[in-house]
Amino acid sequence: MKRRRLIFIKGIYDTMDLFTDELMQAFQKMGYPLCVLDAEDMEQSLRRLSGLLGVSCLKKEEADLSQDAACIAFNNMGYNLCEDKGFNLWEQYGIPYYDIQMDHPFHYADKIRQLPRTCRLYCIDRNHVAYVQRFFRNVRWAEFLPHGGTAIDERDLKVLPLAKRPVDVLYAGSLSKYRIELLIPDFDQFRGFDAGELCSEVLQELVRHPARTTEEVLEEYLAGLELSLTEEALGEYISQFRFLDAYAVSFFREQAVRILVENGIRVAVYGEGWERTDWCHHPNLILGGKVLAPEVLPLMYHSKIVLNTMTWFKDGSHDRVFNGMLAGALVVSDSSRYMKEQFANHREIELFELKEIAGLPGIVEDLLSDLPRAQRIADAGRKKAMQEHTWEQRAQMIEQTF
Repeated sequence: MKRRRLIFIKGIYDTMDLFTDELMQAFQKMGYPLCVLDAEDMEQSLRRLSGLLGVSCLKKEEADLSQDAACIAFNNMGYNLCEDKGFNLWEQYGIPYYDIQMDHPFHYADKIRQLPRTCRLYCIDRNHVAYVQRFFRNVRWAEFLPHGGTAIDERDLKVLPLAKRPVDVLYAGSLSKYRIELLIPDFDQFRGFDAGELCSEVLQELVRHPARTTEEVLEEYLAGLELSLTEEALGEYISQFRFLDAYAVSFFREQAVRILVENGIRVAVYGEGWERTDWCHHPNLILGGKVLAPEVLPLMYHSKIVLNTMTWFKDGSHDRVFNGMLAGALVVSDSSRYMKEQFANHREIELFELKEIAGLPGIVEDLLSDLPRAQRIADAGRKKAMQEHTWEQRAQMIEQTF
């Protein structure tokens, strides 16, 4: 059977490059020929692609390559290739464009509205799928694709027992509240309501009821203002106030780490922003600074517990969960509907609710004081992740739609 030539795009974000490499390896094992477009030298990449496809990707020609090729990209990379030349590469040649959204779609509203007609959109949270189906009518196909995990070959790095790991708790992630200033709109542009009051009320509601989605709370508040908004206008408002999502994420991320260190548990953090907190000099906090995505993985192999808080994904997961499991660590994470479906709590993972975050130190202390029990959970979690939650399994899910 002839297999489609798969086109991947790299060279913009190190995290997306890591995911791309994982999918490429999986599809290569499955026998698919691959082509990589380098964002840093796209002109040369397109010339090379022209030779592989037998058409000019720099000039508008007539051809139907819908059965010969497909592009797989993350976060809209390359969605508008060749538009400056008067045509969209994917539309012109009928090439399916698989776009995997790793963040909430409201962060990319303008780009999603301009996705090629050949786009097949994947979201890593089932709530995001519903959001796309509601607010982006131009997207004809949207499905759920869970996050995938990345493991290091055991020939390069051994999976140590928890008792031999020097780091008690690892958190890998930045405090987004320090880098979202550019997302905050000019409040003076809004008429008919107090934008500052909206932000205060919505953020308080998210903190009080963290199981709710940001779009749900925003819509509820706006409905109470009786503005008679169209669906398009509502979606635009939600996108404009999406920075509140990042504040809620950052609030609980900081709380999770802080409550541990203040209760005598040593936590190593990697990412930006931690050094700007007013408690960053606490003796139980180990500041690792910013590291690239591939550098996080080995750190997990030296950690007993990998702590995760969701990026406000209420019906999805995060790669920290699967990466931690594949590294043989015990993952402690706040829950989501999808996570509860996938994992047996206390047997493959330790889940907690954000509204009960005060109990997190007790959970972690119990695990660290009973390493045989913690090891059983970590082993079961690793087995589950290897069987069901690698990028290889995600590649197989994508292949089913070819």
